[in-house]
Amino acid sequence: VYTKQTKPLIDYYGKIDKLAKVNGEGESEEVAKRLLAVV
Repeated sequence: VYTKQTKPLIDYYGKIDKLAKVNGEGESEEVAKRLLAVV
């Protein structure tokens, strides 16, 4: 499923500079801060 559906979207948004990768490890508050920083 990942290779067929998700990977093409990641590639597409990466090419048009609309992809932000966020580390999802750690305490939920820290992850939320990282997410908010890229929005």
